[in-house]
Amino acid sequence: MEYAVFEEIEKNTIHIKFSSSLPSVDSFNQYLNMLSEVVKNGKNLYLIFDASYAPYIPGELRKMQADWIKANQKIVLSSVIIAIYVIPNAIQRYVLNAIYLLQKPVVAYKIVSSFKAAINYLHKEQNRRNVA
Repeated sequence: MEYAVFEEIEKNTIHIKFSSSLPSVDSFNQYLNMLSEVVKNGKNLYLIFDASYAPYIPGELRKMQADWIKANQKIVLSSVIIAIYVIPNAIQRYVLNAIYLLQKPVVAYKIVSSFKAAINYLHKEQNRRNVA
C-alpha cells in the first residue's frame, strides 16, 4: 500500500493524501522520492499535504523527512509557493505550529483543519497573487 497518493487537482496544485496506515521505511522513501520529482519538475507549486487520516509517524521517519527538507531546501524554495497542511487534530496542529515557531519552514505555509479549508485558503492565495 502506498503511503502517499499525489494528484494534480488544479494547474500547479498538488494534493498529497497520506494513508491511514503507518508507513514502512521503504514506503516513506517512495513518498520522499515522489515529492522530489514533483518539486524538481514543477514551478509555482501549491502543495496540499492532507494528513486527515494519517497516523503520527515515528521519530525515524520524521528524521528522514527533516533530512529531505534540509537536502532539498533550495529546490523547494525555487518551485513551491506555499505548503498547506490539512491536520484535523487540534493537538497535532498546535504541535506543528510550535515546531514552525522554533524552526522556520522553507516556504510559506498554512495549517488548516479540513480539506475544504485548504481549498478555500488556496483560492484566496491564488487570487491574492493574481491581483498583486
